[in-house]
Amino acid sequence: MNRTPIVFLAGLLLLAGSAGDVVAGVSAQIKRDSFGVPHCYGETPAAMMYAHGYAQAEDHLGELLTLGVGMLGRAAEFFGPAYVESDMAWRFLGGRREILAHLEEIGGESREIAAAFAAGVNAYRASHPDEASWAADFALDAIDVLAAVRAGTIDRQVSLIRDKLGRIGQTTCPSGKQTAYSAQDASNMWAITPALSASGVTQLQADPHLPFDDSGIGGTHWYDVHLKAGPYDVLGAGRFGFPGVGIGANRYLAWSSTNNGADNADVYEITVRNDPDRPGEFEYLFDGKWLDVVHEADEIIKVAGGSNRTLAIRRTHHGVIVYPVPLTAGTAWAARASCQDVFDQLQQHLEMIRARSLAEAQTAMRRMNFAFRNYMVATRDGDIWSISYSRHPNRPPGVCFGLPMDGTTSSTDWLKVGGSYVMAFDDLPQIENPSCNWMQNSNNAPWYNSCDLTPDDFHCVPGLCSPTAAEGYRSQVASDYFEAKVAAGQTISDTEMVDLAFNTEVRSADSFVPLLDAAYAAFPPADPSGAYALAKAAVDSWNRRADAAEVGVTIYTDWVLDFTSATGVPFANPPASLTPTEQQAAVAAFTNTVDELVADYGTPLVAYGSIHTIKRGGESDDPLAVPPVPRPVGGGYQALQTLRMASPASDPVIQGRGNVESGSSYMMLSTFDSTGLISVRRVKPYGNSMHPSSPHYADMTDFYSLDEFVPFPFTDADVDADTESSAALDYVPVVESRIPGGRRKTTTCAAEWTVANATNSPWYDRKGFKNLRQSCRDGDSDCDYDGTADGQCTFRLGLCFNNDDSRFPSCVSADVASFDLRRPRADSSRAWEAAAASRILAG
Repeated sequence: MNRTPIVFLAGLLLLAGSAGDVVAGVSAQIKRDSFGVPHCYGETPAAMMYAHGYAQAEDHLGELLTLGVGMLGRAAEFFGPAYVESDMAWRFLGGRREILAHLEEIGGESREIAAAFAAGVNAYRASHPDEASWAADFALDAIDVLAAVRAGTIDRQVSLIRDKLGRIGQTTCPSGKQTAYSAQDASNMWAITPALSASGVTQLQADPHLPFDDSGIGGTHWYDVHLKAGPYDVLGAGRFGFPGVGIGANRYLAWSSTNNGADNADVYEITVRNDPDRPGEFEYLFDGKWLDVVHEADEIIKVAGGSNRTLAIRRTHHGVIVYPVPLTAGTAWAARASCQDVFDQLQQHLEMIRARSLAEAQTAMRRMNFAFRNYMVATRDGDIWSISYSRHPNRPPGVCFGLPMDGTTSSTDWLKVGGSYVMAFDDLPQIENPSCNWMQNSNNAPWYNSCDLTPDDFHCVPGLCSPTAAEGYRSQVASDYFEAKVAAGQTISDTEMVDLAFNTEVRSADSFVPLLDAAYAAFPPADPSGAYALAKAAVDSWNRRADAAEVGVTIYTDWVLDFTSATGVPFANPPASLTPTEQQAAVAAFTNTVDELVADYGTPLVAYGSIHTIKRGGESDDPLAVPPVPRPVGGGYQALQTLRMASPASDPVIQGRGNVESGSSYMMLSTFDSTGLISVRRVKPYGNSMHPSSPHYADMTDFYSLDEFVPFPFTDADVDADTESSAALDYVPVVESRIPGGRRKTTTCAAEWTVANATNSPWYDRKGFKNLRQSCRDGDSDCDYDGTADGQCTFRLGLCFNNDDSRFPSCVSADVASFDLRRPRADSSRAWEAAAASRILAG
């Protein structure tokens, strides 16, 4: 801490006329732009997050609470017996139980932010009791938010455990010892430095491929938001119920992520017997000894319309025993997830979204509190960086962790290396500032991320990456584009970056169309109507892109998927030639595709965009209905692996028919020069509110159909110019956010303090209260609110009168008629002190 004068701002003063009668709080504001997107401002980060919770509840209260009860393992309580098994899965790995048990390990900032977000949701609920009335008994609080954030980062580990339990009894180790992920969970991202940019800027493109989920209940609908307070000025998209953004940009850097398919959760087969000394309890066999199964807790799962279930949480040193339920003597299975002993995922996220340099972003990631993903960062300094990230187990060599492992022996246990059971951050595959000035990732192995890389350049371990991993079609298209530019000595214009985001090249056609040509020549079909020849000519003249105006892609899509599915010919790595039997199958699949098209449309020449459309939020969910305004969409069905991906629901006749419901779900291009963020443009299907009756109902679906980005206003002037509505809010800081006002427990609640200092350390004092001692470096905008190195630190303080404090039950708040400000003094000869006192008194 610099020993400089401290200036106090009174903008946060809370006043009360009587106990609990608060008439003014910390101010917050929500400005809604022309797309209904909330720009949430606050005098403190907590007030900002209060506005964020309020805005989300305005748009998606029902969906937010539905997701919340699901991820907390309480869905059966509201929706009935069908959700009991899902609730059990979530309860095994945590929920409220684990957060409460490890609350002291969670940072104070995380707890304050979570509490503020919950308070915002609850404030909206209180003023709209008729909305989501089914959840009237669900009282959202900070513990729920922290638990939901944790659940959102370990959800794939739950799926891994479920998958491995499904392999009980198998003896053949899965190929590659690596889990597969769904094609619709694929994504793109790429970045260029100023040296490769025609405008001399740094750019990062984000493009997660996920189901659009216009209900929001599936948890994959992106929510646009801009958050600004103190050290935060960040915009982008996050999930419902999540305080912040998962893909975004601040004034210093931008980041995105893709799925890397990391396998970082295991299942152990154990032997269990009844404990002879503890009636009703159990022991498990390990290295020839019987050890106690720990009975950790009994979770009560309430079931609407059914009988409540008691779930006994028992664990071995591996982790929670997940099968059988209830536990019996004999064979059982325990699960170990690499994030099972991590509880403060929110803190890493908060540090990431306010990072001001690549070094700060990397410091945040070093916490190693997230489960997995590839991450990419680009900064205003021209740095670009990517990491194949996983909280990855140090497994012993030679074990097949794709199947349940033998849990009776230490030979399968995770290894402690350097004091940790997970890989060190520095050992994870990373690329920083490659010489060719570009990097990309399309769910590919790290050596395909940029130029001049091989598997030997990385510390690659099974389950995180495989040295024999092939490059996917999307990765090929992106890498070839950048490599060609570098080889030609060319730079990339802003328009070209946008065009690349909407690239629909079907790279697989380079292999499969010649295979079809050879098969068709070897086994030409009888063609009395000429329809097959007409369709074949359309495929031959096709530009090999999934553009809305093309007819060849309609035929190719259905044919190639049917053919590879029927024959087992690998789509991702096709052979150079087909056997005669495969050739006959290829022709049969082709004629079948043409016959179906003719039967459905009267012709084999069907424009892709006439049957590959997207509906606007709130329109009919019927996949065969024509939307009120047809919106053609380019981009391949998920299996085609185009960069711009767009997939309809599965159709038994033509895969390309019907409304597009997954694919490029949030496309965001962030641009920086050396001064900072210049622009953010993005587009996504549907809108922030999918309810046509909402005053915030506006969406980007038309722009999505037209392959156009929409500007995201972020400067105060741009936001004000685009503001269509505004709401002022008062946030009363929660108990945990307040500093006790005195030493006497009977009077300390009469006047308590709040301080806006998101990075103070230590957060708590020795008694566990928010620290009275606040540290700040002069000019550090994280805490010095004038943001300049002027010889003094300016804090934002609030004085809270007459608020009951549950931490001090013997303190009963009473009316305060007046107060005397002893320091700082309004009559001080020191100008800064007199000014600070005047501000406080004026408040």
